[in-house]
Amino acid sequence: DIWKEAAELYPILNDVDMTFVPGDLTILQETDSGDDAAWYDEDTDVADGDFTLGELNLTGCELAKAIPISWKLRKMAIERFIPYITSLLAEKMGAALAKGIVSGSGKPGEEDDFKPHPRGIVTAVEAEDGTPQVVEYATADGIDYDDLADAMGKVKSAYKSGSVWYATSATIWGQLAKIKDGNGNPILIPDVTGNGVARIFGLVVKEDDSVDDNEVLLGNVRR
Repeated sequence: DIWKEAAELYPILNDVDMTFVPGDLTILQETDSGDDAAWYDEDTDVADGDFTLGELNLTGCELAKAIPISWKLRKMAIERFIPYITSLLAEKMGAALAKGIVSGSGKPGEEDDFKPHPRGIVTAVEAEDGTPQVVEYATADGIDYDDLADAMGKVKSAYKSGSVWYATSATIWGQLAKIKDGNGNPILIPDVTGNGVARIFGLVVKEDDSVDDNEVLLGNVRR
């Protein structure tokens, strides 16, 4: 019940595949699939291609929330008490976990004094050399049509289906909803059929407070 309610508050939690594996986890992943296939005739031997598997090692970070119970709360009927605690935990745990997925700091270095976090999507893409997956805009100008088009170009075609725009309510309705195309039509199309609030360039837009104001996260987090 806690996770279900948290995912309603923070849609990115519902989009991420949970492992539900306690402790550390090792996943085999392809690190080099080699070149594409080539054309041959019958008299030519087919050359061996490069194919390399590596490991993705995930270590756990503990997320906890303690809620002290007063004697007045104990007086509540069980049928009222359980939903109350469930909603409180869903809000507080969900907020921390969603924030970790988006912008978690990762493991602390020798000079850091914070506890281990997940390494967030934004943290990872901003750490890449030259930040090839980041589109920046001038705050004074606001987000425009070209910025969003550039962001679409950052997502590989294979991952387009299932990709989602995540942003806060203030960013969606204060900026994205005001962007017009060359004909003066808004590019934000209201549509609740995709479990979001609208669509941009055919992709679902979801309100999620784990993303910072004035930022938009685009990606296929399930894949």
